Amino acid sequence: MTYASDIFYNVDSLSKAEKMTLLHDAIDLSLCYNIDELDCSKSFARVASKLTLDKFCNKIDTSKFIYWVFIHRKSGFPLVINGAFVEMSSYYEFGIRLGDNQIDYFIFVYMNIENGGKLVNKYELFNHIL
Repeated sequence: MTYASDIFYNVDSLSKAEKMTLLHDAIDLSLCYNIDELDCSKSFARVASKLTLDKFCNKIDTSKFIYWVFIHRKSGFPLVINGAFVEMSSYYEFGIRLGDNQIDYFIFVYMNIENGGKLVNKYELFNHIL
């Protein structure tokens, strides 16, 4: 089986305010989103977090490490939406990783092709070659 390469977009050129607006726009247009945490003193696997979206956003202001990513996924791996596996050949993913002492927090926002494309155009995101 052959997989198409994912496309990574450069969000580094956006201001923090623009990235926050992008996050909220992505959630508004999303199929679903997940907030996870990773505490390596307990496990090397991410688990669902009890953190609310508001608390996650508040941590953005205080985190020591922040990594933002916007990806057009072409791999065709299934997503879990409302507890069910959904096959999608292509979708957009917006993610943030926050490093906060011992625990890292993640948000993954999943959008269909049409809505993810709207955000690529709205924020003038360009391919970022890794």
